[in-house]
Amino acid sequence: MKKYLREVVAILIQMFMFYLLPMCMGNIGALGMVLLILVTTFILSIIIGAISKNKIKYLYPIAVSIVFIPTIFIYYNESAFVHSLWYLVVSSVGLGIGMFINKISNIKGDNVMDLKKETIKRNVFLVLQIIFLILTLIGAILVFMKKVDNAGYAVIPMLWSLIFGGFMRESQKKIKDNSNK
Repeated sequence: MKKYLREVVAILIQMFMFYLLPMCMGNIGALGMVLLILVTTFILSIIIGAISKNKIKYLYPIAVSIVFIPTIFIYYNESAFVHSLWYLVVSSVGLGIGMFINKISNIKGDNVMDLKKETIKRNVFLVLQIIFLILTLIGAILVFMKKVDNAGYAVIPMLWSLIFGGFMRESQKKIKDNSNK
């Protein structure tokens, strides 16, 4: 059990998002709930892909999809079955991104290889920053249009965008230092 602690913690957080969050969230609407759960699923699957060394991580997207199915009968109606596929796809993409980040962070080699590794890392962090910047803008538009009452839909993606921007600038600085040598 200790061997799979990371995966168990991630699936427990995912279960919290699926089962307890709909009870706690008041007046945010269906779109806000789906967006929040999708972003959380994406982030959790990136984390699992990046930190898990066990082969069981490949089952994470399937587990997320299966864990969501009972919530259809608890909170939603039969039309929400398609969300199970969304969570499967989003967690698969996130898992792939996380595994890619893990792979490029473990590359060892000479100075040229380090430069290539840092360039790839910078590009990945830039793409993630842009994705979360777009989510920030969508959240801000939803708040201004009064579709959602919670400014967290703009603030949380903005924080992730700033974090990935910092990582991107750090990689850019390493690239500049390596190219000057």
